[in-house]
Amino acid sequence: MIYSSNSNKEELEKLLVLLPKRIRDAATKNVSKLDKLIDIVLDLGRLPELRFHGEQPLVLNDAVTREEIDFICNKLSSGFSSENRAGIEKTLHRISAIRNRRNEIIGLSCRVGKTMTGTVQIIEDLLSNNKSILLLGPPGCGKTTRLREIAQLYADKYSKRVVIVDTSNEIGGDGDIPHPSIGRARRMPVIDPSQQHKVMIEAVENHTPEVIVIDEISTEEEANAAQTIAERGVILVATAHGRDLESVVKNPPLSILIGDPQTVTLSDEEAKRRKSQKSILERSRESTFQTVVELISHSSMILHHDVDFAVDQILRGGSPIHAELRDEGEYKPQIKEEIPIIKAPEVKPTKSSTNASKIISIYPYAVSHSQLYAVIKALELPAKLVDSVDDADMVIALEDYASPGAKIHKLAEMLNIRLETIQHNNFSEISHVLSKITKIALEEDPETSLALEEAHKGIESFKANGKSFDLLPRKAQIRKAQQEFIEKSGFKAEIVGEGAEKRMRIIKF
Repeated sequence: MIYSSNSNKEELEKLLVLLPKRIRDAATKNVSKLDKLIDIVLDLGRLPELRFHGEQPLVLNDAVTREEIDFICNKLSSGFSSENRAGIEKTLHRISAIRNRRNEIIGLSCRVGKTMTGTVQIIEDLLSNNKSILLLGPPGCGKTTRLREIAQLYADKYSKRVVIVDTSNEIGGDGDIPHPSIGRARRMPVIDPSQQHKVMIEAVENHTPEVIVIDEISTEEEANAAQTIAERGVILVATAHGRDLESVVKNPPLSILIGDPQTVTLSDEEAKRRKSQKSILERSRESTFQTVVELISHSSMILHHDVDFAVDQILRGGSPIHAELRDEGEYKPQIKEEIPIIKAPEVKPTKSSTNASKIISIYPYAVSHSQLYAVIKALELPAKLVDSVDDADMVIALEDYASPGAKIHKLAEMLNIRLETIQHNNFSEISHVLSKITKIALEEDPETSLALEEAHKGIESFKANGKSFDLLPRKAQIRKAQQEFIEKSGFKAEIVGEGAEKRMRIIKF
């Protein structure tokens, strides 16, 4: 991602001039950190904070006064909207208010808006497919930033007629003239957020767009409006709050966007043939969006290229079996590699052994399949996801759903299967649990035993001639086991090589 530094500096000045002098001075004294400034928080009677990306906040002396709150509010020409938000003309900055029960403003969050390019390079190939795209992810993961650049690319690079339905003026900025970062795309402000669905339809009927861009579809009315727009042949690009595709399926208003699943009653014969219950959920129509992008972090994401098929798999109690994991650090736009989510990568025999490593079968219970697969892929773990607890070596479940009396807990005990729990569906917790489990499995793995024996021989060779010694290429988890063994033996190891040739090298401390 690339910040447009000059324009960002100029726009930052427009925010700083609204602030009381002592806060403005504190910001400008930290000029080296200004590029990392995220927001400025002012709460009545509390110390002001300047928050920076990746760094500790700067907390100023002396509590915020009523006069300082009023100073900023009086400088806002447009005032606050019904959502308690205000903007600064021709910038992407946003000022949000907190009010007390008497409707008085007692707190302000001054969010610094920045123009960024290169945020969609990793998925730009999707824009040439003329398919509707839904971006999913939690707040703060960069959905709106990517949406803004997608609008600009469609309008300028692909010469499409683009209309942005800008509910909170977060895409095109505040004021009557939209921010230049949206390029030639047109912007329709939404006066009242509750009327967003009407503005969506108005955009199609009045302005002949080829592409409509919408930030945050959240209600049933908006989902139905999106469906209507798609039926008229217009490309939709939108965002929604959701952990992953499964969470959208389980969210009634949003599920309209991905086929509107409805309960269907099967005949006895059909239920027996499908090996399912008589009442099941099935899509009632095609999905509004043909592609779903799950934003895992600012740099990595999971793509579902066939949303109908993926939703069908989820409704049948499984997980999407075709998805693509992309990471900005690794992805090359000309290469499109489809990865099956419920199948683990094949284990290739190494030069030292023809024995296959043990692949741990994991049954997820109320845990994000996409996050699990992302961890398995990123850490190169010898694990796969399975759809039945009967096929599992272990179960990983959300703590809230796996108390001692819960069904999954009793089932794991009955089948004598290891049960691990996590509190939250996030990358760090999942990686911690899976790393621990796979380490135990690796200790019993014949390939690991041979790899450690090889490391022992390498150490003996190093002792004999004092020259660095390269071990054979191995998977990440086995390399880690080798490194721990080498360092416990009083020597040092480093990783050398790229890709499939990555290996440990024994060297001097």
